[in-house]
Amino acid sequence: FTEQTFANGVTFVYRQLPAAKTVSARIVVPVGFLHEPQDYLEISHLVEHLVFRGN
Repeated sequence: FTEQTFANGVTFVYRQLPAAKTVSARIVVPVGFLHEPQDYLEISHLVEHLVFRGN
C-alpha cells in the first residue's frame, strides 16, 4: 500500500493492481464519540439514529 497525506490533513491510502479492470474506493472519516467536543457528547449517536431512520 502507498500512503499520502495532503496539506489539509486528508490521508489517501492506495494500492495499484495492474491486472484489475475496475476501481474501488472507500472514504473513512475519523469522527465519532472520541472526536466529540465536551459540549456535544453523544451527538454522533443521535446523528446515527437520524441518518439510519430514513426520514
